[in-house]
Amino acid sequence: MYCEFNSISYLELAKKLAEQLGTSTSSDPFSKEWIVVQNKETQQWVSFFVANEIGIAANLEFILPSELVWKLYRVLNQDIPKILPSDRNPIKWQLFEILLKEPEELVSLGLQIPESDEGKSALADQIADVFDLYQIFRPEMVNNWSNGRADTNHSSETWQQKLWTILGKYWKQKPGFPADRAKIFLELNQALNSGKFPVSQLPDQISIFGLSQWPNPFAMVLAGLSKHIYIYNYALKPFDVQENKRSNLYEEWGAPKRNSLGLLTRGENAKVSDLENEFTDPEIDIHSTHNARREVEVLKYSLLKMFDSNPELKANDVLIMVPDLEEYGHLLKAVFDFNEGEPGIPVSIPYSEINQEALVLSHLFEVLNSGFKVNRFFDLFELPSISESLGITHTESLKVRKWFNATNTHWGIKANESPYSLEGALNALFAGFTMQINRFETAYDLVPIPGSFNTEDVVLISKLSSFIQKTEYIKQQTQEEKSISKWLIETRNWVFSLIDVPTKLPPFFDNLIDQMELVSNQSSIPFEVYKNWLLNEFSTQNASSSGLANGVVVSTYIPYRNIPFKIKALLGFDEHSFPRKIHRPAFDLINKYPQPGDRITKEDDALLFLETILSTSEHLHISFVGQNKKSPKSVSMLVQQLLDADPDIPAITYHKLHKFDGDYVKDGNNYSLNNQDLYSKIRQEKKSDLFLDIGVKAESFARIDGDEFIEFFKHPAKYYLQHQLQITNPFDEPELEDRESFQLDGLTRFSINSAVEKAFHSSKSEEELFDYFVKNGDFSNTTISKNQFEHSFSATYNFLSEVGKYLDEDEQFLDLEFELGKFSFRSRMGNLFNDRLILWRNGKARAKDFIEFWIRHLLTQVEGMQAESLFICKGKNDVTEIHSLCHITDPETKLLTLFSEYEQAMNSIHKHPFFPETSFAYADLELKGGDGMSKAIKVWEGSEFTGGGEGQDFYTLLLWRSLNPFKGNEFKNTAMRIWEPFLEVLKSNKNG
Repeated sequence: MYCEFNSISYLELAKKLAEQLGTSTSSDPFSKEWIVVQNKETQQWVSFFVANEIGIAANLEFILPSELVWKLYRVLNQDIPKILPSDRNPIKWQLFEILLKEPEELVSLGLQIPESDEGKSALADQIADVFDLYQIFRPEMVNNWSNGRADTNHSSETWQQKLWTILGKYWKQKPGFPADRAKIFLELNQALNSGKFPVSQLPDQISIFGLSQWPNPFAMVLAGLSKHIYIYNYALKPFDVQENKRSNLYEEWGAPKRNSLGLLTRGENAKVSDLENEFTDPEIDIHSTHNARREVEVLKYSLLKMFDSNPELKANDVLIMVPDLEEYGHLLKAVFDFNEGEPGIPVSIPYSEINQEALVLSHLFEVLNSGFKVNRFFDLFELPSISESLGITHTESLKVRKWFNATNTHWGIKANESPYSLEGALNALFAGFTMQINRFETAYDLVPIPGSFNTEDVVLISKLSSFIQKTEYIKQQTQEEKSISKWLIETRNWVFSLIDVPTKLPPFFDNLIDQMELVSNQSSIPFEVYKNWLLNEFSTQNASSSGLANGVVVSTYIPYRNIPFKIKALLGFDEHSFPRKIHRPAFDLINKYPQPGDRITKEDDALLFLETILSTSEHLHISFVGQNKKSPKSVSMLVQQLLDADPDIPAITYHKLHKFDGDYVKDGNNYSLNNQDLYSKIRQEKKSDLFLDIGVKAESFARIDGDEFIEFFKHPAKYYLQHQLQITNPFDEPELEDRESFQLDGLTRFSINSAVEKAFHSSKSEEELFDYFVKNGDFSNTTISKNQFEHSFSATYNFLSEVGKYLDEDEQFLDLEFELGKFSFRSRMGNLFNDRLILWRNGKARAKDFIEFWIRHLLTQVEGMQAESLFICKGKNDVTEIHSLCHITDPETKLLTLFSEYEQAMNSIHKHPFFPETSFAYADLELKGGDGMSKAIKVWEGSEFTGGGEGQDFYTLLLWRSLNPFKGNEFKNTAMRIWEPFLEVLKSNKNG
């Protein structure tokens, strides 16, 4: 008998299921209750719910839809193996063998077979996928093929039928195996409908709970079963909602489920009952952010507010759904954790040994594919499973990164294949430890890293060496060709060699190896063919959810979509992620001739989104990365349809780039003590476009450190953000480079000039230094000629020789400590030679050089030094240029002016628009009678020839991005107050 209970509410269906299980009067008290569920996540939720409802959830056997047919068939034939030759993977590799060895007849039938092994493998994969679906959705069609009959008029059916016949011949060579799963379905259906099925071995009833949809063959099995036992179908009807603005849209999205229910053949005694269908749409808010991390930050603060407003809300009432667990998992863990000064939210991040294996191998394959680029290598080296196995801490990992930078390691594993290789880095490290030589010294073809190495460093180098040797061995193995079975065994050994695997590995590799035993006459294939297939297998096998735990549940979009939660969050929900873009092969006859119950991805995903909405009782949070300048995205088309259907849903919220932005949290409460300190300074009653509004009582900056004082005037925005707010540019840290420099660009030239400057007193010749730089990997002698280097060396040597004329004595140091007005100053100043300040720069003078020159000169004057100060640099055509500042009267007043500027800026930075280069350009031309403002704007904006101007600097952009710093007269006045005294003294010296 067939009994159907319909409801829009998963909870109502679960209550009815629990009630039915609680009143079950089975003839065998020890028999298990069969419950067919969508997935393992539903199984877990139903178990918890039933246990809470009736006090126990024992003796329940949960079955997935794809397993039901097999379970029933094994009642007919208990000897059927678990793995069949007609399973997807054995079909794929058997097809590959056929395409390699029997292509002629298939080509004559219209199948286009690629020439390469990679192409044949990809085609075999597509055909295997289609044949796998045929056995589930079109068993009658493939059985007709076996009997020599075609089913459609499509041109590709001829060669597909031929391929299926050839596969059948291989399967007949496997005694004890059924021909294929389509025949299994027909045998099962015949037994159910003919009365030959051993019904006594089945339970008295089977429950079908909450399936979204099913194919027609599944419906036929249910119809056959209902003739013998009770079938209770607890059917979710997401299209049966009360009349509201979204009704028509919900009706459209619910079509796949409606079609599935329409496939069921209900007998005369069938009973269909409608349960309570009360439903209230959840609150929905939609958020656009600049990146995935901001998505997670926005979600965290939204959840914290919900927890504050509803004390009964618990972490496990929340479900977070993401498109990619690998991308979002570590972000959720980092942001949701209990950070200093900020409450945390417990979250369970999905993880399994399969994920661990997949992560290691996918990164390893990236390293091999890249030719051992150093960044790819480090991505592998810094994986937690790798570093834990090696016993390497995060601090030690950073040290290795610095070593690679110092040795100019870019790519390659062997020293004979690349001068920038990993082996070259190891040789330099071991040489540095054993030789202990000075800088600019070489040993044979090595440039040992100078410095002192302790025992811990040697142990670290040894661990690094061992790991590099293992990856080198793996690279050698990939040059061979092996059968698919041997590749699987080899890869499993790689995992064992790289990480400390648990004593009991998941059976992933063992299952694949068992499947490959069913493939006849395996050919040897290149590693590239095998690699692409294995990566695809990992992507389909990885864990999809964290399970119900004591914390926020995390899942991909699919598993929990119809399970009830109070709060659900969809992250990364953009136009590219959902609905999924799946392109079916042109020869897919299911896609060409669809029938009710077929899986059409676009329609499936609309149904999944609908189920997500209907299973959320209070709040649905949707976010996407819509403001990334490089790759902006639109929100999912399904969300846009929802917004069009219901104008009452709030418009998309566009979030700021930084969580500490002054406009981000208007009430000053973002649950971070650190940020609250910042917001207490940012917040004003009157809204402002500024990044910072200082609305607190001015602080005293009367105690001044000399080095910090100079650092401020050289870059005020950077100094303020770093010292006052601890905000740093994430791109300031040096990155590992994957390739060597191919030309003597400005940065390379500067590096060489700096190195030559350091080696000026080392008595090294041009030839010796050139040899050193080549061996050290600073550049290649094939990309930078010796003449280019000699020109750079000669220019630097001549400049330093010119500077050396003024350095006739050892450098002196002056300890400064004095009071000036209300200010207390303290510093230690060097660059004094024979009681004279001498500064130099091996390049053209910049404004920040001049401001340091001016401040240090004023300090010498306050201390009573009478000699002029010199700044030596390069002018036009690299001609040495000397700027001098002579003795001035009343230096205290000029220095006191700068002290006051410093204090004013530190208390009200946005009211102090001083930018060294831009301000200097304005003041210099203005004093010469020109249009200073025009010149200032050019320096601020930059050009295609000079690159980004001063206004494009990270810190300046962050502090002034919403303002015009040139509005009003403050920029002009500040520039003149700071630069006019200096320029006047500089001019008087030139004229004198």
